[in-house]
Amino acid sequence: MSEQAFLDAWENVGCPNNIYGTKNCYEFLNNLIIKTDGLVIVDHFSLTDYDNVSSIEYHEPYVKIIWRDFVKERPPRGFEGMVQDIFGADYLYSLSNIQQLKFIKSNNHLMVLVMPTVIKLKDAKKFLGINKLKEDQFRIQDNDQELHTEIKFIQNNYVHECLLYNLPFFSFLLKPKQGDVHRSRSQKLLLLSTLMHAKERILTVQSKLDKLYENEHDEIRSSGNILRTILESLLKYYCLFYEYSLPKKHYEKNFLGDLKRHLKKFNDPLNDVLEQRIINLANDFSHDNGNIPLLEDVYELNQHVNYLVEYFNKKSVLKNNLLS
Repeated sequence: MSEQAFLDAWENVGCPNNIYGTKNCYEFLNNLIIKTDGLVIVDHFSLTDYDNVSSIEYHEPYVKIIWRDFVKERPPRGFEGMVQDIFGADYLYSLSNIQQLKFIKSNNHLMVLVMPTVIKLKDAKKFLGINKLKEDQFRIQDNDQELHTEIKFIQNNYVHECLLYNLPFFSFLLKPKQGDVHRSRSQKLLLLSTLMHAKERILTVQSKLDKLYENEHDEIRSSGNILRTILESLLKYYCLFYEYSLPKKHYEKNFLGDLKRHLKKFNDPLNDVLEQRIINLANDFSHDNGNIPLLEDVYELNQHVNYLVEYFNKKSVLKNNLLS
């Protein structure tokens, strides 16, 4: 049974809460796909889903999760044209560099949440072997609403469609077909787990701050810089979740000031909640401004970042009746 296969695979590695590192994550996922014969559901945050996994491959540092492989598993003679009509490609897969897996068990139903990193487009093109192709030989489509990028190209006379994840958060999950829950609940779980992850990072900084002295300037600045990073990543997630896209094309080029101005353009109330003074304070911890970093300023920034997590949480559960 699908549910039992998930539990068996989890028990084989000691029932951890999380698994870290791309290769470790791949080894677990590969074993899971073998045990289930690929009969799993992959729900993406966008509410897109895969109804099975054909196979999974590890190409350091990437994991390729293959949904449909009509290159190895050719359709019956006479049905070749239907592959393009229905799926639009011969080889459909996602490419990710996985940070961690998170396991959530409800009764006997185990779900495996996956947190990838953001892969730079130039690195993906190099890995796929299309970095030297002319622009008319491949197509790249950024899908802001579905929080991923699609790369479509022809290789060895077969059409490839590769999906890249645009956010370094919990972006998709694997679950048993048996006892399946609705995709909207999967989306809610991914969202809340991402916010919980941010909360855990904030609490880690808080715990560190409680042990610092005023004269430990490097440690104080380091803690402030971590909080600034958390704040920035949350604002990016917020913008994409509410379909504002990002002000700049490359994920890493969007900074706090850019994001605040972007929110103002959409008249989002978070723009008023996020004071410019707090952005200035956060940025001070990331640059040499000639001043001594103060412990009390880090505590204040910690408080505001924590408030943003709660604000996002309360607002998001109302969107599209996520609680229903």
